[in-house]
Amino acid sequence: MASQNRQNLTQRMVDTIKPPEAGELLIMDSKVPGLGIRVRYTGKSTYVIRWNELGNFKKMTLCDAKVTTLEDARRYAKQKLGEVAGGDDPLAQREARKNNPTVKEMGEDTIEQLRSLGRKETYISDSQRLLDNWIIPSIGSLTVREVTTKDVEKIIRKMKDTPRTGNLVRSLLSRIFKLARRWGHRLDDPTYGVESFEERPRERYYTEEELRAILGVLDRYGKFKRYFYSANAIKLLMFTGARTREALSAKWDMFDLERGIWTKPSTNTKQKKLHIAELSEEALEVLKTLRASEDARLDDARKAGEKAVPCPYLFPSDSREGHLTTIKRFWATVVKEGKLGDANLYDLRKTFATMLLSRGVDIKTVMKLTGHNQATTLLKYYAMVTTGAEKRALSGLFGGLKEPVKEA
Repeated sequence: MASQNRQNLTQRMVDTIKPPEAGELLIMDSKVPGLGIRVRYTGKSTYVIRWNELGNFKKMTLCDAKVTTLEDARRYAKQKLGEVAGGDDPLAQREARKNNPTVKEMGEDTIEQLRSLGRKETYISDSQRLLDNWIIPSIGSLTVREVTTKDVEKIIRKMKDTPRTGNLVRSLLSRIFKLARRWGHRLDDPTYGVESFEERPRERYYTEEELRAILGVLDRYGKFKRYFYSANAIKLLMFTGARTREALSAKWDMFDLERGIWTKPSTNTKQKKLHIAELSEEALEVLKTLRASEDARLDDARKAGEKAVPCPYLFPSDSREGHLTTIKRFWATVVKEGKLGDANLYDLRKTFATMLLSRGVDIKTVMKLTGHNQATTLLKYYAMVTTGAEKRALSGLFGGLKEPVKEA
């Protein structure tokens, strides 16, 4: 049971009010009748409004008193109490909104669900971007029950020139309304029947000339301390076909330089499975360069009388994670300097797989080197060009048929 009194509230009073030893304290504002501040023994304080309806007092929480000023709370209270005077019931309206939230609110709940499921932060941030840029501007203010299949189709049709993004938006909308159905906000799914765009794999890989251009830029910039780790990270991507996140978060204890092995733990791979990959001579040279740099740093620290603390990561940085998390800005410099046009960092991975296939390497070996689980995925997205492989495969295939048939 809350103890209560009435006072002329001030911001200073609100900021310094002491919580009760037990239960909660309710102080009503004498300046705006019906507004009060409720302070629980836990220290949590909220602004509330109270009104009399047919002889019964009703109370509704307005907002957190620690993040809302008294002035704003008074303004908000006047608005809500005015609605009450006009015959509305803000409590009933709030309950209705809980049972039928807006698409914006449902989208935010969906993002939180992705976070609680442990999805990657990059996936969460990409989903938030899709929500903010495409979904909320179009239907964010509608309640989930108001949205129709036509509304969804209108959004998707606008994205016909960017089919990949369009499919991602449709997928996110499907997730939002699937959650809405599970929580009982509606019975059907307005995304059902809305067709996805047909996506064509990006047919871009690097020629030998382009690879040489990339290496030339990396060698020039890699001499500078500022670009040393970014340049060598790109080299490691080029020579291993690894995913960017796998390389940037790699630790020294994952590598056996003598055996030429990179053991990627399940926590570092897309498939959440242990992946053991052989390393090329070029990749080993990159690793030895990085190892020499780290050893030199430790030696310099010892000579200076400082504590030499080894860094566990190949590509250390001052980021919260302790390692490089992106090299997009430096990659843009590489693209410009190397005159690579529409080059994409991920195309290094496709080029790696394509070069292996073009040399006649069997698909299982390529999958093992690149960390793919599905051969169809590898062939669809990473092996658009197998220059010369087809010609070598067909050469002489029917040669034996050219010999004259001997008559009996």
